[in-house]
Amino acid sequence: MFENPDYPGIPRFEFRRIGPGFFEVLGLPFQAIPLSHGELPVLGFRIGAMAYLTDFNRIEPREIESLQDLDFLVIDALHRKPHHSHLHLDAAIALGREIGASKVFFTHISHRMGLFEEVQSELPAGFSCLCDAEVLEIEK
Repeated sequence: MFENPDYPGIPRFEFRRIGPGFFEVLGLPFQAIPLSHGELPVLGFRIGAMAYLTDFNRIEPREIESLQDLDFLVIDALHRKPHHSHLHLDAAIALGREIGASKVFFTHISHRMGLFEEVQSELPAGFSCLCDAEVLEIEK
């Protein structure tokens, strides 16, 4: 990335526009899932048996069907009160249950959610808050 002969030290990227559907990155298959961040269309991603859906507050029922048989689901849970462009905790729990992943992890969490131990103790089995630098291992 930093081997730019025109200006050393400045990264050179090759941008590729993606939309909903399937694509590959370094041979790994991805599925881009349409979501809504308020009125703004955004994408979440399914990578094998894992999905990463963050920075959103709405997903269409037909897209939920494409998220079956997940081992891990990482989703947005901003805080406890409804928000115009993010899932709040109760909505994230409900969506996690509807999708039915083996394990559901919350990310994009505000300081308004509360302390980790407090929130963690309130979550149903199979649900957890992610911590900085936490690693989830998935099989290809």
